[in-house]
Amino acid sequence: MKDFGGKREDGCAEEQGCTTTAQGPGSAAGRWSFVLSVLAVVVSSVFAFGLSGNISGVNSHLSAEAETVQALEKKIAGLEQLVRKDDAAKLVRDELNNAVLADVLHRLEGLVQRVDDPALVQKINDAAALLREVQGAAAPDGSLDG
Repeated sequence: MKDFGGKREDGCAEEQGCTTTAQGPGSAAGRWSFVLSVLAVVVSSVFAFGLSGNISGVNSHLSAEAETVQALEKKIAGLEQLVRKDDAAKLVRDELNNAVLADVLHRLEGLVQRVDDPALVQKINDAAALLREVQGAAAPDGSLDG
């Protein structure tokens, strides 16, 4: 090192006890700093790429879930329209009543064919005629066995 009136190039006086450490671009410390900075950039790039992949996967999953939610909302809207109709409950109740009446009439038909007493057959036919009146589909002759 050159001596400039008791001071070195780096501005340190020899009396101060400065130690010499080479920090130039060709020194070992400079190389390690460069290697560590390149390694930090590589690790950051890998981390950013992995994070980007995870985010895109989450986005695609969320878009699929959003489509499912929209489909469910459409179904719920359709069901709400059915519930809002004033006569929907009445229609369901009438259909249920008709189904029960049809079942009872069908059972009476089976009973008529198993009973041998003509008086009992007549009573069953009378009951069936009343049920048909209630159901709104009375047979022309009012009998079940014909």
